[in-house]
Amino acid sequence: MLFRSANGSGIVPVTPPAVTTSSLPSGTLGIAYSQTLSASGGTPPYSNWAVSAGAPPPGLTLNASSALISGIPSSVTGSPFNFSVTVQDNVGNTSAAKALSITINAPTPSISNLSPNSATAGGTAFTLTLNGTGFVNGSTVQWNGSALSTSYVSATQVTATAPASLIASAGTASVTVLNPGGAISNAVTFVINTPTPSVSGLSPNSVTAGGPAFILTVTGSGYVSGSTVLWNGSSLTTTFVSATQLTATAPANLIASAGTAS
Repeated sequence: MLFRSANGSGIVPVTPPAVTTSSLPSGTLGIAYSQTLSASGGTPPYSNWAVSAGAPPPGLTLNASSALISGIPSSVTGSPFNFSVTVQDNVGNTSAAKALSITINAPTPSISNLSPNSATAGGTAFTLTLNGTGFVNGSTVQWNGSALSTSYVSATQVTATAPASLIASAGTASVTVLNPGGAISNAVTFVINTPTPSVSGLSPNSVTAGGPAFILTVTGSGYVSGSTVLWNGSSLTTTFVSATQLTATAPANLIASAGTAS
């Protein structure tokens, strides 16, 4: 760009301003971000900073006067966020567009406790509440590495639906939280307790001595996969039907003589 000198003595080349910021630091979802852009050349001071293409991360804005990019990032979807900016100098010359990029990362979640932190094997589906820090909209509760249907409550709490199939058998489960972007929390152990079984009825409840082998149906409560029917303390081959029913094979030798069995 050329301008005639003030005294008319000749043509003076004018250098337009240039944005000199070459890169911007990453930000964290939900945490305040603040960075000021810089420029050189042209005729200071500079003004009319503008985004000429693309857009900064959601939640961040560019101040046209101060060149400050600030705000609280509200999403990681689409990160990194690419955009271009321009600036004008004091006599109205506009810079070339400068391409910039900001990456927004999700924080690393941390679990402090679970509620409940245990259940009885064979129980029904339940809602699991996780308290901690670093949770974001899009956080997913994982049960032994598999995602559960998760609801975001706040940065310190999420809830998840645990189906009954997850607590069908006694044991333990590892519960974690996965944030968008891949950050994963510490693991907390959920305990699945063995229920105390109860027998309410047998079918048949009697047979004739010397008869053939038969199938014994046991009804009651507290049965789980792996429950075993005992005949006078000895295990029978058992099939788990439901939390309220088992079947077992009673061989003929068990009823060879008259008497009772426990």
